[in-house]
Amino acid sequence: MRPVGLLLPVLLFGTTLSAQDVDSIRRSYTLTLPPTVQVEQIPFWISPGSSSGTPTAYGAEFGDVFFGASYQRRARYTHLDDGDAYIGFGLGNPREYLGIELNLTSFTTVRRGFFSQSSFSFKIHRALPGNLRVAYGWEDAIHSPGTDGGSSMYGVLTESIPTRDDPDAFLSRITLSAGVGNGRFQKERAFYENRRGVNGFGSVGVRVFKPIALLADWTGQDLMLGASIVPFRRLPLFITPAYADVTGSAGDGARFVIGVGFDYSFLRN
Repeated sequence: MRPVGLLLPVLLFGTTLSAQDVDSIRRSYTLTLPPTVQVEQIPFWISPGSSSGTPTAYGAEFGDVFFGASYQRRARYTHLDDGDAYIGFGLGNPREYLGIELNLTSFTTVRRGFFSQSSFSFKIHRALPGNLRVAYGWEDAIHSPGTDGGSSMYGVLTESIPTRDDPDAFLSRITLSAGVGNGRFQKERAFYENRRGVNGFGSVGVRVFKPIALLADWTGQDLMLGASIVPFRRLPLFITPAYADVTGSAGDGARFVIGVGFDYSFLRN
């Protein structure tokens, strides 16, 4: 048992502590919070595209939706204008497993209306270590009667190469794609004669400024030169003007084409 003399001071002083004294003691042990740190948000600009007439290994994944349209002043071997429209979405995750892009296209939309002639296409793509991507695709795998493009299967590799430390600097990135495919990727004569076989295709995209990239595509038949323009900083709207059949190795002369597309991600936006 403790001596009574030791308990008396505790009882006397303990009973005389007021609520203000308790609050004062608590405040003395309270740590002062550091000042709020404001993190500066670095502005970004959505990257322009890297090709105009050939596929790349990039593709839509789960949460992505896209749609757009293209127009050409004169279709090949005709004096008639024409245009297509498309809509699609993505599934899967290319960084962990596989990404799958599904696409529905309406052909000759300008002259015949929506989906009078149409097709279904898909692409399976995978992100590899570094900035390398690989994809297998089947354009117009299912299509309505009367379409003149047939269907085309392909495999493609894409590499994105930063050339500057600052991604927004002048000439900051080059994107290269190379692949092989059948169908429309064959030489023009082989395509129209319905030969079996494959042919090479590829593209080069050079990001000149933040919103602009210059594009060169070898379609397997001829050269296509164009640009990809993102006019708004945070709006994923892509405008792609280009000239097809520039060298004259296919078709009946150079033709102006233009595409407008919109790509939105519910997960990243």
